[in-house]
Amino acid sequence: MKNKINLKKIEFTLLLIVVLQIFLLMNMNVAESYLIHQTDEVIDNEKKLQDEKNKNFIDLGINLLIGIFSIKQIKVVSAKEIVNNSFEAFDMDISYDSEYSLSSTTWNCCPQTINGAICQDISSLTPEICITKPLPASCKNVIDCKLGCCFDSVEGLCTTSSPKGECEINNGEWSDNQYCLIQDCQKGCCVIGDEAQFATEQRCEQLSLIYGFEKDFRDVQTELECLAISASQFLGACIIKKETCAIKTEQECLSYNGRFFQDYLCSHPSLETDCTKQNSTGCYEGKDEIYWFDSCGNRENIYSSDREKSWNNGMILNKENSCNPDSSNAGSETCGNCNYYSGSMCSKTNETETHILDG
Repeated sequence: MKNKINLKKIEFTLLLIVVLQIFLLMNMNVAESYLIHQTDEVIDNEKKLQDEKNKNFIDLGINLLIGIFSIKQIKVVSAKEIVNNSFEAFDMDISYDSEYSLSSTTWNCCPQTINGAICQDISSLTPEICITKPLPASCKNVIDCKLGCCFDSVEGLCTTSSPKGECEINNGEWSDNQYCLIQDCQKGCCVIGDEAQFATEQRCEQLSLIYGFEKDFRDVQTELECLAISASQFLGACIIKKETCAIKTEQECLSYNGRFFQDYLCSHPSLETDCTKQNSTGCYEGKDEIYWFDSCGNRENIYSSDREKSWNNGMILNKENSCNPDSSNAGSETCGNCNYYSGSMCSKTNETETHILDG
């Protein structure tokens, strides 16, 4: 009997446990849903707070930009109220001036800038770079900024494209011919000693006074003609059109518009011509001596069998410094320094006559 009672107690206890487990299982989903719901509210609140912070940050950035534009005095529609309200917390004093705007920017004429430039068109927004008050017009419409020719009647100098005002301030004579095609600026050749300069007649008078010469002003039309007047009669290499080289005087070379190299032979390496040194020997019209000739047919120095000494490093060697200058050298095979007054001169020879070693 006692065992039966104990068995029933055990069965009742097990039944309670089963019922309790069933109850817990039935309410677990509800509890979990409640917890999730509570968590969602926390997440939502945090998201709302973050969104609010982002919105405030964006608003502050926009207000800062608007404030910057207002400080620069660039006109922005209804910016004044926004900026003032946004920056009250920062205790900033922001001024707004609607006098200037991008659309109202104009160009004014500045007679002289702080850097010394004359007649410059400047922005109406930067009047401070002008020494005087800018003129409300373009410089091309300002009389004192009109470009022309300025003639210095003392120095005899002409300046093209000179502003009228600047010319007159410096005591110049201004005319509206921008390229100085006027009588006072016509140039000629001013000969000063053994030199010449292409200049105006008044300039020539001034230069002659400075250097202590009588004025010698000649009517020539080009600078080339003027330079030819003072050109020397010295010989040298004349490069014509970057291709041809010939031995000429300076005056002759200038008449060909060539580049003159006094005392140079055309075979000088620095001239970079196609003329090869000492290509042949022969006589030269009007001369007594025997000469070397380069491959271009140009006369070089007096013949000597000592080729290097005769070539003289590509420079002209005069008669006095050539071989045996104090001898007639008649019948010499090694020296062509002939002298008519001593009984010798260059001539073609036949087979029975004495020949130089190289000809």
